[in-house]
Amino acid sequence: MNSTLEEIKPETLALIEKQSKAFGMSVDEYLKSLLPEGENDLSLDAGKNADQFESDMTEFAEDFENEYNGSYSREDIYFDHD
Repeated sequence: MNSTLEEIKPETLALIEKQSKAFGMSVDEYLKSLLPEGENDLSLDAGKNADQFESDMTEFAEDFENEYNGSYSREDIYFDHD
């Protein structure tokens, strides 16, 4: 048996199997779908347009209490340094 497969915990394998079934794919097809197309292809999804990006960023920013006002004080930057 391949030593890489031995490194995968049974719980992880069960999750992978569950996900692949949910997508109607074999485990192999599912794992391949998670990998980049090419060896050096780590790009972002080019299918999203600028409006979708802006919407995603707005939603992301809403999770933060303090809004960025264009600058940070030294106290803000070094609050965790003594």
